[in-house]
Amino acid sequence: MGRLVGLRPELLTGSAAVDATLEERATELVTDAEERATELVAVAEERATELVTGAEERATELVAGAEERATELVTGAEERATELVAVAEERATELVAVAEDRATERVAGAEERATERVAAAGRAVAAERVAAAELVAAAEERAAEHVTVAERVVAAELVVAAEERATELVVAAEERAAELVVAAELVTATEERVRGFVHSIDELEQFSLAASHDLQEPLRKIRMFGDKLREALGDDLPGESASDLERMQNAAERMERLVNDLLDFSRIARRGKAFELVDLGKVTEEVIVDLEARIVELNARVDVADLPVIDADRTQMRQLMQNLIGNALKFHREGEPPVIRIRGELVAGQPLRFPGEATAGDRCMITVEDNGIGFDKKDSERIFTAFERLHGRSAYEGSGIGLSIARKIVWRHGGDITAKGAPEQGATFTVTLPLSHDPRDGGNAQ
Repeated sequence: MGRLVGLRPELLTGSAAVDATLEERATELVTDAEERATELVAVAEERATELVTGAEERATELVAGAEERATELVTGAEERATELVAVAEERATELVAVAEDRATERVAGAEERATERVAAAGRAVAAERVAAAELVAAAEERAAEHVTVAERVVAAELVVAAEERATELVVAAEERAAELVVAAELVTATEERVRGFVHSIDELEQFSLAASHDLQEPLRKIRMFGDKLREALGDDLPGESASDLERMQNAAERMERLVNDLLDFSRIARRGKAFELVDLGKVTEEVIVDLEARIVELNARVDVADLPVIDADRTQMRQLMQNLIGNALKFHREGEPPVIRIRGELVAGQPLRFPGEATAGDRCMITVEDNGIGFDKKDSERIFTAFERLHGRSAYEGSGIGLSIARKIVWRHGGDITAKGAPEQGATFTVTLPLSHDPRDGGNAQ
């Protein structure tokens, strides 16, 4: 301030005027900035509104397109399934017609062979009668030459006895020949029917494999387009549309799981591996490791005793144990930790009474016991039927074919599986399997 001393008053007055001008200018700039900011905010809000509206319209279009595509795929799958069913029915009709034609041909052939055999038997009987008559005539001539009257009487009695015996033998031979002809016809007809059934079963299995592969393709597309739609829209997908999309994908997943289970079911006998020595204890431990997450989730306990080493298909034994243990975990009682006990026992076979006699041999008996919801005694066979459910799908997931696969595996190994239980008192599955198989079976007991 010391430096301003001595300045003239007019200079000081001019400085005050400059300050006032600057303040006014600053005020104008602030006002312009506020107005500009207000305009920019309004423009930004309008642009944001346009973008949100565009996104909603795009989401609606994508959902509509996805629903249309899903509807087309489902319709295509239904049409394909209908076509496959129609083809299967036509093929079955053709197979039945072919089987009837073959049966007619075989019956005609059997009748011809039977006629020939009866004629041959008649010729043999006639020859025997001629030979007997010649013997009787020779005996009579011999008696007439060398015996007395008493001896002739005895010879006549012997001749009568010989004729009666010859007649009995001829009648027995005719009856036996007729029985053999009937037995031969039955054997021939049975063999032909068995061959026809085996051929039909092979063709139906091949058809089921082809049909399953054809059904998998539209299911894969449904799931693929659903995943793409979910990734493209994410959180922008409306709630109802997201729910519909989830239901569609869940339905496709259930259908795909069912198709895969059907493939496994049809491949048990056709694509089974050769039998080898299998440690059932180690196989069960591997299955428990695979199911560890589910076991921990349910706080379950799996108690496994010593299990034997048997001659079997290792892959199918693992699938068998996984189906049984998984079944016990699935059907547990609400609020109670599952407890599963697996036991093994050796059962001695019957000794051979003569060389070459068929025998069951030594076997093992495996029991899988749980404390789950159990089942009614009358359903002890029904639970092994494919697609049979004692409970609704909403209560327990799955395709309803796991125990059917287990039984088919056991049957392939020449064994048996049974089940017993009571409602809310758990269930026990008993599997009986041979310890070894005849090498001539080629790795298949059936």
